[in-house]
Amino acid sequence: MSWRALSDGTGERAEMSWYDAITWAAFVVLVVFLAVQALIGLAALERRLAVWGLAPSDKEVLRRRVEQLSRTRAEVLEAVDDERRRIERDLHDGVQQRLVALGMLLGRAHRLDDSGAATALFRQARAESRRALEELREVARRIWPPSTSGTTSRG
Repeated sequence: MSWRALSDGTGERAEMSWYDAITWAAFVVLVVFLAVQALIGLAALERRLAVWGLAPSDKEVLRRRVEQLSRTRAEVLEAVDDERRRIERDLHDGVQQRLVALGMLLGRAHRLDDSGAATALFRQARAESRRALEELREVARRIWPPSTSGTTSRG
């Protein structure tokens, strides 16, 4: 069996065998396959060129990272300063005032000649020292991070 193919150049029809048809079909499939592969390769090349041309350079990536780390460091330092100010305020407003009052009570008791009044002031001073100690412990508890609050390293 034969197929009719294109003319042979003389205007007459030429016959094509099954073998010739399969060979031509394989050739066409190969050409289409190679064309698709070429398109895929060109697309990949275009993508790489776009990334190369549009992506930031290594120097730019490092510059951005340094900026980010500088910002983060500044935020951490600001948070540490805020925490220091809070602790200082807690100590000044609470414990320090109690200790000053305790010193004044002890000074008054020391100047008294009456031992009964002095004993009462000493008791009051002792109670004040307990309150100051409790307040100091509370401030110390707030200083420790929550992750270490249950450990034995606090003493």
